[in-house]
Amino acid sequence: MKASPSRSGFLKCGVAVLLAVMLAGVSAIAYWLPVKRYVVACSKLQIISCELQRDTFSERRTWQVALGNHAIATVKIQPVRRGSSRVFLYLNSDSENFFAAEFEGGAAVAQAQAAAAELNHFFSSASATSVRIVASPPAYLTWMLWGGIGFLCMLILAIYRELFKVEASA
Repeated sequence: MKASPSRSGFLKCGVAVLLAVMLAGVSAIAYWLPVKRYVVACSKLQIISCELQRDTFSERRTWQVALGNHAIATVKIQPVRRGSSRVFLYLNSDSENFFAAEFEGGAAVAQAQAAAAELNHFFSSASATSVRIVASPPAYLTWMLWGGIGFLCMLILAIYRELFKVEASA
């Protein structure tokens, strides 16, 4: 039993629309979600205060945290099932813990530990007045993400070509 031409055309258009929506959704997620960099800028006047900043491709979020007189920076490693562990930098005061940055890539643990050591040196130093830490993901992650979207786009174009191929009349 063959599908009627109108039903077949309706299904083709439905598949085409769903694929286009899927590509738009994946592109939007890739544009708005990944973090370009984290910035931790701390200063010490009477108390230690830090400005935490998270930059994505679409926005920059900044917030201030007061850590008091006694602060410490710690690295937390969260194991995952597959792939490398997630590496986080936290700023701890007497009463609260604040997420500061996530480090990515092969040297993430070493970079996070170096950042924590630099912050802890600043927190314990009597002479230092400010410190700034920048954590950025490796550039290859962005290239891999957009390369994957390009591959998805070519796959969708191949599907469109097959869906809307003009059949030769015999």
